[in-house]
Amino acid sequence: MKVGSLARGKVRFYVYARDHSPPHVHALTVDGEALVDIRNGEVLGVDGISKADLRILVRWVLARTEFLLVEWESLHEESRNG
Repeated sequence: MKVGSLARGKVRFYVYARDHSPPHVHALTVDGEALVDIRNGEVLGVDGISKADLRILVRWVLARTEFLLVEWESLHEESRNG
């Protein structure tokens, strides 16, 4: 499975090929994980991350929506084509 990843400080953001819709990133910290919809910043799931840190993660994703959507589409197109 192909993976796109970025790091911001102590957070790693992952986009996985063949992952379910809607387009989202997995944000992993030492405290836990959050899934954030790339298109609108909606938190799809969270485990162990504080509300304050979650707000920072969502702002980071929303500031990079266009780039992250391109990455999502690229990974999913590659997985569809083999």
